[in-house]
Amino acid sequence: MSMRISSKGASPTEIRMFLRADSAEELVRLQLRNNIKFQAAFSYTDFSQSPVDKKWYCWFLTNAEDIQPQPLVAGNTKRGVANN
Repeated sequence: MSMRISSKGASPTEIRMFLRADSAEELVRLQLRNNIKFQAAFSYTDFSQSPVDKKWYCWFLTNAEDIQPQPLVAGNTKRGVANN
C-alpha cells in the first residue's frame, strides 16, 4: 500500500486518520497494533501531545476502501445517527 505524507493530490478514497494514546510509549505500541491489525506499514506523522487533554496523537493516511472506518458516534447516538 502506498502512503503519502500530504493529502495534496491524494486519491478521493484516501483519508487521514489519527491514533490517540495516554503516553508516547503507548502511542508506539498502538502504531504497531494498528499495522498488525490492517497488515500494513503506515507512515505516521505529526506526533504531538495535546496541551488540552495531555494525550499523544499521530496521523496517517490510508485508503478508505481498505480500512472501512466505523462511523463516528458521539454522545447519545447510534451508528452516527442521533437518537430522538
